[in-house]
Amino acid sequence: MAHRTIIPVSDHALVRYLERVKKADFKELRAYLGEIGGIAVDHGACSIIADGARLMIRDGHVVTVMDRDMQTRTVEDYLGRPFRAKP
Repeated sequence: MAHRTIIPVSDHALVRYLERVKKADFKELRAYLGEIGGIAVDHGACSIIADGARLMIRDGHVVTVMDRDMQTRTVEDYLGRPFRAKP
């Protein structure tokens, strides 16, 4: 069996493939996420859960989306040890 080379794919190429080949409607998706993010901002929140995912808001922009597995991380998960607040 011949070895097949696998090369990296840029985010730009991935987005264009989804847009042009798979016909993903990014304009509609951006408007949807922007509306949900606006609800969070209107209520002074820095994140909001929609469709089972957490949208993170920074400086009035939706900057990332975390799935359910990513949302369950605790301080202890990040530190790798129990967290004790200083008195």
